[in-house]
Amino acid sequence: MPTETDQKLLADALHRAFLVNIIAEAESHLEDEGFDSELEDNDMDSSSASSSDSSHESSLDEEMPSTSEAILNAIAELYSQ
Repeated sequence: MPTETDQKLLADALHRAFLVNIIAEAESHLEDEGFDSELEDNDMDSSSASSSDSSHESSLDEEMPSTSEAILNAIAELYSQ
């Protein structure tokens, strides 16, 4: 049975970490946006939702890269070697 190289093992670990972080970030984003409360409260005004989206987008421009972005950069660096 062939053994896997260190690079392959590292790439597999990074891929798994990426998937876990994408799920965690998506869940966090849904909580931040009040997704659960929106399901319970169908009376939410669409104009207030769009204004909160634009303020959230502007704050994203100022943030550091997410963990998943850092993992993708590490994967790219790994494959470029």
